[in-house]
Amino acid sequence: MGLRRWFQRENSTERALRVRAEAGDPDAAVDLGAHLFNDRQDPVGAERWFRLAAEVGNARGVAGLVGCLERQGRRDEAVQWCRRGAEAGQTVAMFNLGVLLKKNGERAEAERWWWRAVDRGLGFACGELADLERERGDLAAAQEWLALAPQCDHLAEEEDYPAVLFWYGAALRGRGDLEGAERWWRRAVEAESWHVLCHLAGLARERGDEKAARSWEEQAAQHGHPCD
Repeated sequence: MGLRRWFQRENSTERALRVRAEAGDPDAAVDLGAHLFNDRQDPVGAERWFRLAAEVGNARGVAGLVGCLERQGRRDEAVQWCRRGAEAGQTVAMFNLGVLLKKNGERAEAERWWWRAVDRGLGFACGELADLERERGDLAAAQEWLALAPQCDHLAEEEDYPAVLFWYGAALRGRGDLEGAERWWRRAVEAESWHVLCHLAGLARERGDEKAARSWEEQAAQHGHPCD
């Protein structure tokens, strides 16, 4: 696909999403926000659309808005939105709230929210609870949390939101778990989140597999998301 054709396709997709988002479609607003945030690297522009969805209780909108605010260094506001989503029963918001609280040094409250996330089926929060136990020096308790994770991790299976799958992978990538990150990012691609192909290319290149990296990049270009 030529560069001009790619830009025409991107602009057409963005215009279509913008029309639906401006008409009040929260899912379109989230998709537009994700496009601006991930593909255009524009957290300021994405914030408007994520906020529109978040204000009507859209869980993906809350997650996206929190990511935008955090990227801009507005952590206090990000915590407020996470708390709003968590108190409304949004499981991913519970997890993210715990992450932000821990960054602020509020470990006890972070732990409570991760417990609630695990209770609602987010086994990924077990990893954070395991880290807390490891920091306390209780390696046995840490191993118990890690062993529990596969038994209760069913949230993404049920929701299967591409954004949730991507953020799972990104969190694992941040912890150095490249195999886990690849597993979730592959599922995001299966859910047609094409920009994630570039992240898979980056993982492959980090492992020294240039052939696989080029293959992922070719697939990304075919779907209109050439990697920089």
